[in-house]
Formats: sequence, C-alpha cells, structure tokens
Amino acid sequence: MFSKKQSDGSRRLLEKKMYLARERPDDIFDLSSCELKMIPEGTFSLVKVLLKTKLYLQQNFLQKLDSGGKLTYLQNIVLLDISSNEFQQLPNNISELKCLQVLNASKNLLSTLPSTITSLSQLLFLNIEDNRLTELPSDFGKLQHITKLYLKNNPLSFLPKQLCYLKDLKELTLSCDHIQYPTSDICKLGLTAIMDYLSQEEGMKCCNVVVNYENVASNYTSTNKSNTFNEMNEQNMQSCSNNTETPSSSLINHIKKRNEENLLALELERQSLESRWTEHELNAKLNQNKQILVQLAEEEARVCAELSAIQDKRKQQRSTLISNVTLAEQNAADIIKQILTINKSAKLIEKMEDVFNAHQFSSTDYTSLSQSKRKEILASMQEMLSITDNAYAVHTMNLNSTKLHSLSNNKDSTNEYVEQVLANKRADHTKLTFNLMLEESVQKEAFAQLQRQKDGQVARLQKEICLVEEELCRLTLAERSRVNQRTEVNQRVLDECRSELLQLLTQLIDEQQDRQKELRKRLEEIEQQKKDDQLDFWLVQYQRVLNSKPVKLLDKPDSDVQTILSNAQSLEFLPNFQRHAITYSIMQTMTDSDLKESFALLFILLFGTFSYHFILLWRNNSC
Repeated sequence: MFSKKQSDGSRRLLEKKMYLARERPDDIFDLSSCELKMIPEGTFSLVKVLLKTKLYLQQNFLQKLDSGGKLTYLQNIVLLDISSNEFQQLPNNISELKCLQVLNASKNLLSTLPSTITSLSQLLFLNIEDNRLTELPSDFGKLQHITKLYLKNNPLSFLPKQLCYLKDLKELTLSCDHIQYPTSDICKLGLTAIMDYLSQEEGMKCCNVVVNYENVASNYTSTNKSNTFNEMNEQNMQSCSNNTETPSSSLINHIKKRNEENLLALELERQSLESRWTEHELNAKLNQNKQILVQLAEEEARVCAELSAIQDKRKQQRSTLISNVTLAEQNAADIIKQILTINKSAKLIEKMEDVFNAHQFSSTDYTSLSQSKRKEILASMQEMLSITDNAYAVHTMNLNSTKLHSLSNNKDSTNEYVEQVLANKRADHTKLTFNLMLEESVQKEAFAQLQRQKDGQVARLQKEICLVEEELCRLTLAERSRVNQRTEVNQRVLDECRSELLQLLTQLIDEQQDRQKELRKRLEEIEQQKKDDQLDFWLVQYQRVLNSKPVKLLDKPDSDVQTILSNAQSLEFLPNFQRHAITYSIMQTMTDSDLKESFALLFILLFGTFSYHFILLWRNNSC
C-alpha cells in the first residue's frame, strides 16, 4: 500500500498553522488535519519554547510519536490529542509527560498500552476507544485521579482488578461483546456494578471504597439492572463481616437516579464534543475560504496591474499618434507656406531669366563651329540622350531577359539570339551617332531636353511636387496609424491638410504643364530665327545653354548692393546683379547709357519705370 501524499492545500494549511502557533498568545499548538505522516522535526522543542500546554495532532497519518523530537520537551503539556491516526503502539517513555491530564488516543491501531502509562499520575481523562486493545496494564489502578475512561470498540476480554482503586472514576465506556471478566451481564449493569464486583474480587480492603462510591456513571442501561444490583449487594454483604444487613431500597433508588444523571451528563458531554468537532470543521472551511479569497484578491490585483499596463501603453501610443499627427499637420502647413513664399520671388527671377534667355537666343551673333568643337558638342548630346534613354533601355533589357529565359532550353538558339542582340546594339549606336551628325531633328530634340534640364522653373516645380507628394505620404501613414489605433483624433485637421496639399499639387502640375508648353513655344520661336544657310544651328544653341551659368552657382552678392535693393524693396532683382557680377564700386562708375543698357529694358518690362528711376536717383545722389 502506498501512503497518501500530502496535498498542496494541506501543505499550505500546515504552514499557516505553524505560523499561527508562533504568533498566537494562547497555549494551543494545533497541527491537526494536515495529512502528516511524520511530526515535523523540532516541533516538540518549539512547543517548549513557546510555552504551549495543549498539543493537537489528530486526523493525520502519524505512526510514531517521537518523530517530533524528545518527549522530555513535552513535560509541561496538559492535553495531547493523537486521535484518528495510525499509531500501533505508544512509546515507553510516555511517562515523561508528567503534567499530562488529558490523553485522547482513539481511532488508532493500538494493540497494547505500555506499562509506563500508569506513571501519568496527573491523568484525568483517557480515551482509547476504537483501537485493537485486548488487555490493560495490570497496575492500571495507579491512575487514581482519572475521572473518565473510554474503552469502547476494543476487543477487551479482561478488566484488571485494580480498576476498583480508581476512586474518582465517574465515566466508563466499554463493549460487552468480548468481555469475559467481569461477565458481560455485570458490565451491562454499569460502572457501580463493575466496581463492586472488582472490589469483592480484590478483597475486604476495597469494600469501603466501593460502598462510598456514589458518583458513578455508566454508558449502558438494562431492564434487569435493579434486580442484578440487589443480588450483587447481597453477595457483597455476605462476604463482609461488618455488614450483615440487606441494603435498603432507598439506596438502590438513589444509585439509579445517580446513574441516570450521569448518563444525561455523558450525553451532554458527547454533544459538546460533537459541537466542538463541528466548530473545528467550520473553522477549517473558513480558513480555506479565506485562502480562496486571498488568491482571488491576488489574481484581481494581477489582472488590474495588467489592465493598468495596457492602458498606460495605449495612452503612450495615443500620445505618440497625436504627436505624429500634429507634426504631420505642422509639416504640411510649413511646406505650403514655404512653397507659396518661394514661388512669389522665384517667379520674378524666372521671368527675368526668361527675358535674358530670349534675348540670348535671339542674338544674331553667329559663329560657325570648328570640327573639334562640333565633335565635342555631338558627344555631349549623345551622352545626354543616352542618359534619357536609360529607362527605355532597362525596359528593353527586361524583355530580352524574358526571351532568353524562354529560349534557355535550346542552347544554340540562345547563342544566336545573344549575338543578334549585340549586333543590333552596335548598329543602333552607330545609327544614333550618324543621326546626330546628319539630322537636325535629333539635334533639335537634344537641345530641347537640355533646355528642360537647365530650366530653373522646371526644376523648382519638380522639387515642389516631390515635397508635396512626400508630405501626402506622411499624412497617409498618420491616417493608417489612426485607423490601427481606432481613434478619431484630429481627423478633421488631417482631411483639411490633405485637401490643401492635393489642391497645391494640382496647381503645381498645371504650372509644370504650362511651363513645358512655354518651352516648346520658345523652341518654335528659336527655330523661326534660323536661316537657311546656317550650319550647325542647333549645335550652337546647345553650346549657349551649356555656357549659361545657373543662379545657384553665382558668386556671393555684394552686401552694399543687397542693402540698396532692400531699401528699394527690390531684392527680387539680386540674382540679376549676381549674374552680371555688378558690385557697389561698379555701380558708382556706371554711366546713364550703361544703366539703360543693363537694366532699363528689363525693369520696364517687368515692373514699370519706378525701380529704374530709383536706381538713377540713387546714382545721382551718390555722385
């Protein structure tokens, strides 16, 4: 048979009871109902240190009492409850419990009692019911102060004669099925009959003890009790020389009345024990419920902590989302403001550049190109066109790769196809060079592409379109984060920003298309100026575009010139002064004709005569 393993609940209950034993100020040390197979080591010494006088070990699986330490540590206890265990015998040194008054060893496997148990001189209560006892120690009469003795449900066949010396015994229980001495008939009459019989057997010296024994109790009653009791009294009286008279009926009635009272007291005692056990079970259930409540409280605290962490995380994510949306909104507003601010001055500068470029390309000064210069310009055109055609070349290469993959199963066909592609490339390269040299339409196309690349307005519009598209992408990411967070934060603001950016993007695309139309129109105007006998016309125009210096590469403007233009509220003309490298010292030496030639036409075309007269007025004053 395998011993029962201690459950987790019993282990926790043991820990709790050990804690209570240390902390409670009373004299109780309770380790009951903990499924113990052995008493924890050091328990008895702890009982001594804590000055405990009541030790409860019932309802366990204990087999040895001395497993908890030396019994000498328990010499001060007055109550020991080891009921409902698996004890087969009690230790011989149980006599060390010198102060013991109550011993409950019921519901065990005891077959004998050690003779040393009679040394417990202070013992008042002894319960050894529901065991396997067949006899009691012969000197059991030494327990002279015992008042309650419970022997029921034991296969006892003999009671010791010295039992009659127990002067204070008031309650006695035993099973009469196996009893032989005294006979079962006598035992059924009750404690008084048993004590009288044993006194008679022991001799004359015990008669006085029996006669004076009035406060007795029995656990059993019988209809023949009074008659048998009279017979026993007659026998006792005949054996005693000092008493030859028959006991009176009043004494018999008195004894019967006392027996009934003792039976009633015994029943009340049993009810008290049952109520105490019920209370003990209720306390155990209450403790278990308290443990469950503690576990529920801990679980609730853990869940609350997790919910709090989730809420904090969501608050942080929401804060980050609001920050990102606000940043996207601010960036969108800054982009719109920046583009609108730049466009105001950039358009003026671009208009000035258009006037200068128109004047440059309308110039009648024409010089034929040398052979080396012509080759150099053609090489530049070829490079520019090859860069432009890269996208188409990549697309064609992908198509060729697909064809090669489809022909990979036929090695000979693949080699032939590769050779054919290389031959076609060489032919196309030769044809492109030849077309550049002979066809003016190709040269014209190269000039148009270079003109678009060099045009500042086209570059500005392309840059602004990219900025707006990037900002729209940021707004899309912010909206996606908002959808993932399932929140409506700043939705109206995001919609307004997107609407403004889309409107600005549409405007920039329209301006880009208009600019491309203007460049095509300018190209047609330049072509109309070409004379029939002019050779390499487009090569010369191409070279002029290459020689033009963009505004961003001009030298740093003169600070005095910048101050003058600022006072005249004409800072938008600063790039024009940079292009012509006009400094403050040059302005002081310029004549009226120089001013007219350099600025009058441009200023009048763009802004009227005010700024031009301002420059003249400034020059006259400075001179």
